[in-house]
Amino acid sequence: MMTELLLLLVIAILSYALIRQHRAQKLLIQKQKKRNREVRREALMERDQLLDALGDAFLLVNEISQIVFANAAARKLVKGRKLSGRSLMEAFLDDQLSVAIMKCIRTGKPMQERVILHSTFTPLGAASEQGISAWVIDAAPLDSMDNEILTRVVIRDVTTEYLSDQVRRDFVANASHELRTPMAIINGYLENLLDDGLIEDQELATKFLGTMRKHGQRIARLVEDMLVISKMESGESIALNRDDFLVMDCIRDVVDRLELMIEKQGAVISKIIMPDDLTLNADRFYWTQILFNLVENALKQNPANGLE
Repeated sequence: MMTELLLLLVIAILSYALIRQHRAQKLLIQKQKKRNREVRREALMERDQLLDALGDAFLLVNEISQIVFANAAARKLVKGRKLSGRSLMEAFLDDQLSVAIMKCIRTGKPMQERVILHSTFTPLGAASEQGISAWVIDAAPLDSMDNEILTRVVIRDVTTEYLSDQVRRDFVANASHELRTPMAIINGYLENLLDDGLIEDQELATKFLGTMRKHGQRIARLVEDMLVISKMESGESIALNRDDFLVMDCIRDVVDRLELMIEKQGAVISKIIMPDDLTLNADRFYWTQILFNLVENALKQNPANGLE
């Protein structure tokens, strides 16, 4: 009887010890899991803070094209609208953007693509200013995290750079045209002087040479403008050559420069109503250039004998 009681006591003690050990292990596992969750939460908070500091929109997208994270810049683009949990097709109103990102998800290869939008929407669908906007989509797959395949996406607004590049291209095209026009006029006067024997007429030759000098100065100023643009792109400061000048002198200058075209068109420029002593304080070259372009385009767009 005593032996059985002792055996039962030993079994009870061992069972109690095992139960305590099991509870201790379970508690330790729970504490470790809690600690792991805290560490993960802290890591995610640090990640979010770092990504929120980015100036570019940043997204994490899973393998089914669902957004799992969007930083502050991305949320700002959509005026605070929730992005996490949405599919790319829901988040992006323009297929060009979602297709570019899904290409990276499908192939598993990094990609970078520039997208030009001719609409009133930002890449993520929020109403914005009208006009063209340019965006660079930079996407690349990340290493698997918790058995989840993610793709990081950076959306960078390059509208300013794109428009600056367009302005530069337009300027080069316009400058080529503007250089060609005075060169043609100078060559025309030279041919008249040399081939038509007008060089002996001192008064007419002086007038032609004066006009040629003005066009030569115009070419020099166009070249100077190219240098100014180069300085602007390098960050150097520039200043307009502001000075007082008579508006009528500016008008006469334009008419003289376009004299051959006016005669060829059979046009008449008249009814210029303004005081002869009207003065402006500005950069005379640019004012003259604006008026020159207006009159020249009017001559080109109107039929013969059609401009007065």
